[in-house]
Amino acid sequence: MNRILWDEDLHWYGVLHQDGSLDTRIGVDGLFPFAYGLVDPEKARQARKNFLRLIGDYGVYTLAPSQPGFEEDVYWRGPVWAKSCSLAMAAAFNYYPDLLKAVKNSTVRFLLKHPSVWECMSAATGNIARSDIGIMATPVVSSNVGAGEAIGTLLTYYGRNMFSIDPNRSSF
Repeated sequence: MNRILWDEDLHWYGVLHQDGSLDTRIGVDGLFPFAYGLVDPEKARQARKNFLRLIGDYGVYTLAPSQPGFEEDVYWRGPVWAKSCSLAMAAAFNYYPDLLKAVKNSTVRFLLKHPSVWECMSAATGNIARSDIGIMATPVVSSNVGAGEAIGTLLTYYGRNMFSIDPNRSSF
């Protein structure tokens, strides 16, 4: 993982595409190693500024606003989803305990912005996001995955890391 996916200049983990290219835009894909507690402390220290760029007013961006391809209100190109919040909460739990409250507060604002909890929205404004073809996002309550991710985010905040692969670190 460190040899293939870590970008030493950007200080972030990337995604290896089928053509062999490494995409290390600051976004949700790079959170997985942090969420699972697989990052050494020095790399976590180096990545902290990038992690901070993902925390929005209404949840955690899927792609940081300054990154190529960012679109504030288009699926997975920047808007917050319950999944990006849960990954960030687990990353904060593992490496940035001083940022747990910031991730929790932004997640709660995401969940409570509208009368129904929507699957994704702008992390900056709270406006509901849309798909590539313009279809509006759906309420998260219609998705077991989205609702489960939202609950898991809060459980992690309160001490049960839902991403832990160490049974001793995942209990209350």
